[in-house]
Amino acid sequence: LQNHTAMPPYTRQRKAQASKCVSNSLRILPTVLHRPQKLVIAHRGASYHLPEHSLPAYRMALEMGADLIESDIIATADGHLIALHSVDLNVTTNVEQVFPNREPWFSSYANKKGYWTFNFTLDEISQLTLKQRLPEGRTTIFDNMFKIPSLEEVIEVVVEWNHEELPQTIEHAVEIVDPESVEAILNKNDPDILRHPSPLELAESGLSLGLRDVDWLFKEADLDLVQLLLEHMTKHEATWNWILPCYQEIKYDVYKVPGLVIQSFDGDALVRFHKKWIDSKDETEIPEPPFVLKIDTKKCHSERFWSSVQSKYQPVISAIAPDKSCLFHKNGSHNTSETGQASNTMTVARARLHNLAIHAWAERPEKDYLVNNGPFNSAMEETLHLFCEVGVEGIFSESVSTGVGAAQMGCGAGFSDPAFPQEDAPRSDGEGQSTPPFCLDTDRELGIYLSIIFFVIGFLAATLTHIIQKRREKFDREGRIVPVEGGGYSDDAPPSPEKDAQEEKSSNLVGGRFSNQRVVASLSGIPEPPQLRSADEEAPDPILPPPGSSKKKSSKKSASSSPPASSKKKSSKKSASTSGGIFGSLFQKDTSDRSVMVLGEPTDEPKGLAQLESI
Repeated sequence: LQNHTAMPPYTRQRKAQASKCVSNSLRILPTVLHRPQKLVIAHRGASYHLPEHSLPAYRMALEMGADLIESDIIATADGHLIALHSVDLNVTTNVEQVFPNREPWFSSYANKKGYWTFNFTLDEISQLTLKQRLPEGRTTIFDNMFKIPSLEEVIEVVVEWNHEELPQTIEHAVEIVDPESVEAILNKNDPDILRHPSPLELAESGLSLGLRDVDWLFKEADLDLVQLLLEHMTKHEATWNWILPCYQEIKYDVYKVPGLVIQSFDGDALVRFHKKWIDSKDETEIPEPPFVLKIDTKKCHSERFWSSVQSKYQPVISAIAPDKSCLFHKNGSHNTSETGQASNTMTVARARLHNLAIHAWAERPEKDYLVNNGPFNSAMEETLHLFCEVGVEGIFSESVSTGVGAAQMGCGAGFSDPAFPQEDAPRSDGEGQSTPPFCLDTDRELGIYLSIIFFVIGFLAATLTHIIQKRREKFDREGRIVPVEGGGYSDDAPPSPEKDAQEEKSSNLVGGRFSNQRVVASLSGIPEPPQLRSADEEAPDPILPPPGSSKKKSSKKSASSSPPASSKKKSSKKSASTSGGIFGSLFQKDTSDRSVMVLGEPTDEPKGLAQLESI
C-alpha cells in the first residue's frame, strides 16, 4: 500500500481534464454482456464461512467473485472508524474475557446495558478478537483468530486485490484481446490516456460502506459518523483515490462496479453526506458515490415512509435495500399473476415508480432464514426468484458462492427482466406479449445455426429442382403419343425405333407446313366423326397401325369398315363442298375404333372450321 500512496493515481489526468466525472450506477443494463447482469454484495464479507467483518472474510469474498464487500463502520471513543456491525462489542467479540473488570454501561438510547464501542478507544478495541455470530449452524474453528479491522485496513484489502492480485490473473487475457489496454493499465498516470475503464478495471470490485447507528452515536457519544467519514477521506485522499477513480466516459455496453457505495438505514444521514460532499469535493476530480437507503420490515409497508422517500430521499439515493421479506406477500408467498410474473408488493411497486434499483438483504444459506421457512427449498432457489421473478438488481449474500452462482446462471433464454419493463417495445401478437431477443453467446453457436440454415436452404433447393425435373419429364411423355399392344394409344409407353419410324411415316403422309402441328384426338366412346377428305384424293392407308398387325389384316379391316357407295358418294360431295374451307381436314378410322384427326392444307372456305368445332 505504501507504493500505491506514494503518488495519487489520476492526478495529472484530473488537472488536464475538466469534465465532470461520470457517476456510477447500481443497475446493470441488458446491453452489458461481459459480466452477469446482477450485483452480488458480500454481506459483512464471506460471513457464512468466517467471522463477519474480519479481513480474511473480506478477502475470501473477493476471491469468490463478490462485486462489492459490505463493511459496516462505527466510531470509537477517540473518533476512529472501525468495521463492525453491532455497537455492542459483546455480540461478536471476546470483550468480557479481555476486560473482565469492565462493567456494562447502560444506554438510555437503547434502554439496555452493553459494551458499547463509543466507550472504548481504538487501542483497547484492537486487543479484541472476533467470533462467529451464528455458531449453531456455522463453523467456530476460526473464533478468536482475527482482529477488528480499522477502515484503513479494509480499504487496503480492496486496493491490494484490485491492483496487485487481479492483474496477475487476467492481464494476459486482456493482452490477447486488446494489447493497448495493457499499456493503459501499467501507465495509469499518463495524461494522454482517455479516462474510461480499461478491461482490467471493469473486473475490479468495490466497497459498500454502511453507516451504522448514526443517530445513536451522535446523541449519546457526540460522534457524527458522516463528518468522521468525510474527514477520513480527506486525510487519506491518496488511498481513497484508488477506490474512487474518475472516468469521463463509460460506454453503454460495459459496466464498472462502483468503487464506493454509501448505504444506511438513516436517510437523513445520506442527505447530509450528499450535501457535505457537494460542498467539499470537486466533481471534476472525484465522483460522488451512489447512495442506498436500507429498509426494514416496519418501514417497507408504511405509506408515510414512502411519502418521505418521494419528498426527501429520491433526489439523493440511487437504490433501496429492503429486507427480502418486504419483497414477498405477508404470507410469504410469491404470488404469480396469470402471465407467470411475480405480482408486485408495495416495495417493488414504489421502487419502480421512483426509478430506484433494488438490492435485497440478506440471503443466508440456512433454511431457517428463508422467508417464512419457504416456499423455497434452498437459498439458491430463493435468490433465483429474487433475481428473475422480482427483478432485484443486487443481493446481499452471506454465502457469496450462492449469490455468485445464481447471478452467473442467469434467468434463461427469452427472459424479460421485470427491472426493465418494455411497454413501448414492439409486440409479437394481439395479446401484448413482446418478442424475446435472440442472442448467440458464442461463435460456436453462431456456426451451428448458420450450418442449419444453409442445410435447410440446400435441401429446399434440391427438392425444388427434383420437382421441376419430374414435371419436365412428365410433359415430355405427354407430348409423345405412341400406339400400344391391343390397339389404341398411350403416353406412358417407352419410345422404340419401330414407333419412331411409324411416327415419321405418319408425318411424311400428312406433309406440308402443318406436319409438326399434329393434333391427335382420341374419341372413344362417342359417335364416329364423318370422314372428310378431298374429292380427288384417294383414302390413304391407316395412320400409325397398331404394332404386330399384318398388311393383309389391316386391309381386310379397312374394307369391312368402309362405308357403302352411297355414303361414300355423299361424303365425297360433302368433302368437295368443304374443300375450300380455312383448314382442310382428313379423318380416318383406325382398327381400334379410334379416330385420328390430322390437319391438312389450309383452304379459303370458312365452313370447314365450323364443322370441326361441331365434331
